[in-house]
Amino acid sequence: MTFTDSIKKCLDKYTTMEGRAPRSEYWWFIVFNWITFVFTTIVFSLIGMFAGGEEGAMIAGMIAGMIGCLIVCLALICPNVCVLVRWLHDTGHSGFWCFISFVPLIGGLWLLFLLLQSSDDENEYGLPIY
Repeated sequence: MTFTDSIKKCLDKYTTMEGRAPRSEYWWFIVFNWITFVFTTIVFSLIGMFAGGEEGAMIAGMIAGMIGCLIVCLALICPNVCVLVRWLHDTGHSGFWCFISFVPLIGGLWLLFLLLQSSDDENEYGLPIY
């Protein structure tokens, strides 16, 4: 799956947690998130710096950057959770495995799940997607 295909599919399935998403779809969407966060933070920071005048340029820039990042985070939280659940389905796990990240000390093991290979066989969540 290509970068643009992944973004289109994740945004089209904005609230869909059923089915499967290949690992490439998940990781390309994560790359898109980071690019969007960085771009938005820079743009909002520059706007805040120019609007802040001489004295408060840095503070206004930081506050505007945080506001921009918050806006993007809120806009993309639903597709992020949905693609994560679909990707967990692709590895043969339930979407409830997302909650393990909230458990102290054990939550760090969550990173190991992010490295799992997709299942090539049909599982309870459907056929694999390539």
